[in-house]
Amino acid sequence: MYIFLVKIRVKKSTALIVGISYMFTGVIASLALSGHDGKVIVTSLVPGFFLAVFSGGTKNRLFWFFLGALFLGMGIFAPHLQLMYFTYWALFVAVLFITYNWWVVKKSPGNALKFLALSVLTLVLSLFIGFVQYFPALDYIRNFSPRGIGGKGYDYAISWSLPPVDLISAFFAKFSGVLDSYWGPNPFKINSEYIGALPLPFALWAILRNWKNSYVKFFTVLALLYILVALGGNTPFYRILYAILPGIKSFRAPAMTFFVAAFALNVLFALGMDSTGDAHTKNFRKFVLTFSGLTLFIALLLLMSKGLLQGLVPPDKLDVFRSNYNQVPFSFFRTSILFGLTGYLVLRFISKRQRTLLPIMAISAIVALDLWSLHSKFIKTLPPPDRYYAADPVVRYLEKDKSIFRVLPLFYRIDEDYLMVHNIESVGGHHPFPAQSFLEFIGAKNTVMFRPTPQSIGNILKNRKIADLLNAKYIVSQKIPDDLSRYPPDVRANLLPIKGFLDNAGIEEVAVVGGKFSIYRNDSVLPRAFLVNSYKVIPYKDQMAYILSDEFDPRREVILSDSLENFEIDENASGTIEIVERTPNRIVIDCQVSGNTILYYGDVYYSRWKARIDQSDAPVLRANHTFRAIPIPKGKHRLVMYYDSKTALMSLFVSLITLLAVLTGLVLTYRRRN
Repeated sequence: MYIFLVKIRVKKSTALIVGISYMFTGVIASLALSGHDGKVIVTSLVPGFFLAVFSGGTKNRLFWFFLGALFLGMGIFAPHLQLMYFTYWALFVAVLFITYNWWVVKKSPGNALKFLALSVLTLVLSLFIGFVQYFPALDYIRNFSPRGIGGKGYDYAISWSLPPVDLISAFFAKFSGVLDSYWGPNPFKINSEYIGALPLPFALWAILRNWKNSYVKFFTVLALLYILVALGGNTPFYRILYAILPGIKSFRAPAMTFFVAAFALNVLFALGMDSTGDAHTKNFRKFVLTFSGLTLFIALLLLMSKGLLQGLVPPDKLDVFRSNYNQVPFSFFRTSILFGLTGYLVLRFISKRQRTLLPIMAISAIVALDLWSLHSKFIKTLPPPDRYYAADPVVRYLEKDKSIFRVLPLFYRIDEDYLMVHNIESVGGHHPFPAQSFLEFIGAKNTVMFRPTPQSIGNILKNRKIADLLNAKYIVSQKIPDDLSRYPPDVRANLLPIKGFLDNAGIEEVAVVGGKFSIYRNDSVLPRAFLVNSYKVIPYKDQMAYILSDEFDPRREVILSDSLENFEIDENASGTIEIVERTPNRIVIDCQVSGNTILYYGDVYYSRWKARIDQSDAPVLRANHTFRAIPIPKGKHRLVMYYDSKTALMSLFVSLITLLAVLTGLVLTYRRRN
């Protein structure tokens, strides 16, 4: 950020202050809690993206376009495709602005066209640098993941829009609460958009006093544009974007696009601070008094009118709102004091060209303490990995079973991949792009998160066959009491189906470990791989209904979408199978069967999984809606299932060649530049 601001002729002392501001802003610092490192990386790189575009737009030097391609390629590797998607659109707006400046203001169409051509080259090179990150996954994201499968409609696209009360919190700390004190309309809040008390007033000052500055105009438009985007369904603007922008229908959660507005407002913060020179001292003093006085008045008004905002609060959040109401007026009081104090320092030292170290350090400290006092709440310390992931009593019990199985975790580390660390497979855990077929199979409704609720695992709780087919041999849960009357109705509604599932005949409590967790064994669980001598052809969209019906017996038949051609099943076939090798990318099974049969394998189907029987290719079929099946001919055979990574290898080659070309271009153009 510092380098970019200096490049657009912001004073170095101001660039230092605003660099600190951007570093601690909510769209970066608060994301540590949720572990969104991809978002942090992209947002941190945003100043670099704009540095390359604006520097390249000044003199059309190739060096900056190569650097821009490198930065954008790094952003793709973050990876957070949604943030990069909206970043590219923000840079598109910047390219239009610079092209207009060349063509209309400087009256140089030749340079305008050259800049456009080099910008397109930058785009292409950046996409090729990141090729290995996204291209191999496109098929999965488009056709297998609920986050990429389109057609979910406008309501899905605007889910997790930025509520207006949260937009106020972006400028006035904790107005709508934070973490447990959050009272806004979203179900929960584990991040912050707060950009600090100073960017808003200084941005307003930049607009009022320096509107003729082309940077002020551009970043004002960019900030307003991305505030509207972040508000999503709260304004009609997003519906226009939804109708005209290619690719936008694949994304939801418009609120996360606020990172561009946060960047633009911080740039305006810098431009505003640099607009407080001697010529504007008197007017700036009036502005400081007016803004601080107005925010103080709003704070007092809110303090005396506690019922003023209750109509904005969801009914289920009223208790939280009332118990934390003091932070609402304090959010305005805080901004009033901090801007008033900063305004005094600016008037006393900065505007009089006394840019000594002390006032610069004082304003830097105000900025850092303001942001850190809030965003430190989102940074939690954890024990070292060897202690945090150490085997607990549940893991130690499960590790005794050397067979192949999965665990169904209920109220046990449900949002972690803790079991995976210990090579114990789980039905739950956390995956950024879970397979749509798997979510449909377990009964997840309108969610990609695994939760022990009827809305997330409804099919498992209602139908034992689902757990059997998932190879869920063990269930881990805290003990659910027999009497649920003391729980609220919504909690009882969640616990009753789980208790009914655990009380099923054949689900036996085999251990209580750590004094807290019960381990149950599912005695009807199906093995990961087994032979089936019958199949039924049912259209894919109708398969789940048949699986959940009493008619379906997974031990006798498998459901396919198409008939097997030139392969006659022997209904009396018998045989043995043995899994002799099992890695993430390769599975080897020795089969000996008396007749043609079908091998069912209980891992999620994906089109890039291929198979060979001995030395001949064999089809991998989608079976039972979600899993895999391979026809096995009579005799003794070795079946090898393997993940076909040709696309990934080709993509890696493209990325490496492009990266090498860009680095070479950077070195050559840097030498020529010097």
